[in-house]
Amino acid sequence: MLKKFVLSMGICLGLFFLLGFLLPRDFLVHRSISINVPREQVHQALSNLEEWAHFMPWNDAQNEIQFNFGDIRQGAGATKSWAGEAGKGSFTITDASITRGVTCEISFAEAESPSVANFYYDDTPNGTMLQWSMRGKIEAPLGGYMNLLIDSMLGPVFEQGLVQLKNHLENEKVETLSPQGS
Repeated sequence: MLKKFVLSMGICLGLFFLLGFLLPRDFLVHRSISINVPREQVHQALSNLEEWAHFMPWNDAQNEIQFNFGDIRQGAGATKSWAGEAGKGSFTITDASITRGVTCEISFAEAESPSVANFYYDDTPNGTMLQWSMRGKIEAPLGGYMNLLIDSMLGPVFEQGLVQLKNHLENEKVETLSPQGS
């Protein structure tokens, strides 16, 4: 009886890991929001890492995360790292263009390959449609299972950040730094 149980559990565990290797590991999370300000104002906020403190959800007081800026804080080449209870990592703005938007490479300490976040702007009659996406790969065998949940885990965080950015841009003045990398 015990042998059958152990054998059954071994088969189930083996199938679990096999299926984890077969599930897709590439992910894409995408959200958008209409913001009633011109694209220049949206770009100014997104290309300046110091402005991110005003709208990124993980910057709230409940999260005990330590952020450190690199020498460049705005435009292509700007960097920021973090460390906290949930882990550590860094991101780098790899492209910042008023026409192409902002692209960031995000490295998580435990991940083998970085993720890429993109912010794209489209002009609308009332301002700007902002699209925020992130794509990456979660390693097997658990990556396939995590991939099934990633949109429901990150999607609400993106939505919260977009709403906070909208409120920030529509109701507050965005600090303007030198046009480096803009």
